[in-house]
Amino acid sequence: VALPLAWWLAKAISRPILDLAHTADEVTRRGDFSVRVASRSPGEIGVLYRAFNAMLERVDASDQALKGSQDE
Repeated sequence: VALPLAWWLAKAISRPILDLAHTADEVTRRGDFSVRVASRSPGEIGVLYRAFNAMLERVDASDQALKGSQDE
């Protein structure tokens, strides 16, 4: 009983974190700050997703403002 439960818990915790890491890697490789991670979790992982997306929104806004200033 403990082994299947441990496997399920590890999957439930590691998959959302791996999704977040994949999104961070994609943003880094492409330099595209408009990418967002889909929040599927109402718990602590959901809080982490929302904070990550909020950070990306601020970075994207700053990047757009900088590009606008450079164009002027």
